[in-house]
Amino acid sequence: MNASPRRIGKIKIIIRFPQLNLKEKQKTILERVAHTCPVALTLSPDIEQDVTFEW
Repeated sequence: MNASPRRIGKIKIIIRFPQLNLKEKQKTILERVAHTCPVALTLSPDIEQDVTFEW
């Protein structure tokens, strides 16, 4: 949370894909899908989006 004005400043997202044997191209596609998510794109540009992938 940001202090002033009081609102969300950062969202941290961890996406886990346990035990999947994906090729690099498949990983790239999934990462692009996550970064172009319509919900994520509607958030204010002032909100930092920290997206981490755990393969």
